[in-house]
Amino acid sequence: MSLPAEIAFHFNVAHKVPYLCRLLRKANQAQKRVQVCGPDDLLALLDVELWTFAQDGFVPHGRADDPPWLVARTPIVLCREPVPGLGSDVLVNCHHHMPALEVPFDRVIEVVGLSEEERAPARTRWRAYAALGCTLVRHDAQQAGAAGQEGRA
Repeated sequence: MSLPAEIAFHFNVAHKVPYLCRLLRKANQAQKRVQVCGPDDLLALLDVELWTFAQDGFVPHGRADDPPWLVARTPIVLCREPVPGLGSDVLVNCHHHMPALEVPFDRVIEVVGLSEEERAPARTRWRAYAALGCTLVRHDAQQAGAAGQEGRA
């Protein structure tokens, strides 16, 4: 198992889909390959929103169940769980559980909403990552939002 260099927790995300769109646009502009893992309903909303949220263009993305040749060329892949073999730089985790770390990533971003239903499992993941010896970074999305920033992708 190869541990990521950094685990960044983005806490207090009030509106997850728009936040993710901005974060993924920034990652794409930085030419990062990203996998976004989460529940099917969130991924479906994100898939639609990535096509329409920016007036100056869409954020190129695909789904893990797209044809393999397309997934291999897509910078942002939406998937239920991490997909091995894509050579992704960043994993964005929107699940309440810790992702499998068998797939190597340079960085993991944990996106956590405002509800206690999301915050309690996030605290458990934080402790689990810490026990593995990962470098943890806390990013308060509400404070960053006031400054007009989405955080580092």
